[in-house]
Amino acid sequence: MPINQAAIEMQTRVVEQMSAKDLEPLLPEIIPGLLKVRGTELSRTFFYYP
Repeated sequence: MPINQAAIEMQTRVVEQMSAKDLEPLLPEIIPGLLKVRGTELSRTFFYYP
């Protein structure tokens, strides 16, 4: 399992336990990291050169 995937799964478990009221102020910190990781994963998928 890639390191990023493990971190995302852990973050998901934490977020699932939070109320929307508590989560909303944290979204500006959480979302950019998820987008960055997702962009990296997509780059690896579409531009893989063996």
